Amino acid sequence: MEKKLSQTFNKGITALDNGNWLMAIQWFKKCIEMDPKYAPAYHELADIYFQNAHYDAALEVIIEAIKLDPDDMESTFALASVYVAQEKFLEALRVFKRLEQEAPEFAPELYYNLGVCYKSLGYPDYALDYLKLALEEDPSYFECLEIIGKLHFEAGRIDDAKKTFKAILDTDPGNIDAHHMLGDIYAKEMDWDASIKEWETVLNMSPKTDEALRKLALSSISDAQALKTTKDKKESKEK
Repeated sequence: MEKKLSQTFNKGITALDNGNWLMAIQWFKKCIEMDPKYAPAYHELADIYFQNAHYDAALEVIIEAIKLDPDDMESTFALASVYVAQEKFLEALRVFKRLEQEAPEFAPELYYNLGVCYKSLGYPDYALDYLKLALEEDPSYFECLEIIGKLHFEAGRIDDAKKTFKAILDTDPGNIDAHHMLGDIYAKEMDWDASIKEWETVLNMSPKTDEALRKLALSSISDAQALKTTKDKKESKEK
């Protein structure tokens, strides 16, 4: 039985590797039929649903897995991740706080998600603390740096925000979000030339399919150009 179960599971993994997630779902469900307590099948099944944004289906599988084994920390982490995807940040926070005590090995992702939850719930200081912890675990965790930069910007710490986004671009020059945030920062400083340059970079880099981002960049450039013109006219009159 154990050998057949392993073979069935491996067929699911192979189907997944080949991009056939629908077939993979069938194999993993077959594993659960063969052994309702076979945790790896629940994990893979939940991950497929999660990756394809079928969050209710993922939740159903995860809850069943936790019922079978309340100490299944992988399923518990997945539960909190689904809550984040559903923007149920308070529920997610409760689960992540439990994991912080019982399964700290999930860091730095655990700290990152705690930071996301606290930020979304309106506790920027707690968010900043946890995001910094995640960075201590993994200094290349750019998603943390992006949120830290935005937290600085929202709190009016413009120099810190600028430093953070420039640090991202030093390592990842193609980071569109960092360029866009620098455009906002330069606009805040009324450095219109620099802000227009950043937003034009965003416009050139963003995929044509990302229409919302392109419209935002175009709107920002238009606003900056209008303000720059007003500033130039004012300075000309003063002369």
